[in-house]
Amino acid sequence: MRVRNTLSILLVVLLASMFLGGTRARADDNDEATLRDIYTRFDEFIQQKNVNGIAAYLSEKFTFKPLKGKTVHLKQWKEAFERSIPQIVDSHTRVLSVLIHGKGADVHTWSEQRYCRPDKKQYIVRAGAVDHWVKTADGWRLKSSRQDSIDVEPIN
Repeated sequence: MRVRNTLSILLVVLLASMFLGGTRARADDNDEATLRDIYTRFDEFIQQKNVNGIAAYLSEKFTFKPLKGKTVHLKQWKEAFERSIPQIVDSHTRVLSVLIHGKGADVHTWSEQRYCRPDKKQYIVRAGAVDHWVKTADGWRLKSSRQDSIDVEPIN
């Protein structure tokens, strides 16, 4: 009887841990899919020259750290992006990895953007970044982005 009760308890614990673990994995999968979808939207917003579409996903305390240069905050980033977005001809972002940790996530990306300057010179910018996201009541918000690589290649 005692062995039977012990086995029953172990079975309940095992089933509970499998169920709860599975629920967590599904939640993480949903969060990962949501974050990947946001990067697809970012590329669409860039094609549409829609800075506000991107800014809607940024935390009020958003910071951007370029590979070389000083960290900028949301207002500074938005002003700089509004100046550069008219020059972006094409944008593709690939999500390399997503690590969900509670109400946070770290996303490593690789992007390639083709620019055409007003003087008609074109170039491609390839950059890697690590983005830190936080999950809020309103959804995922990008808290910080840090470039970890950048390459600029003239086309003509």
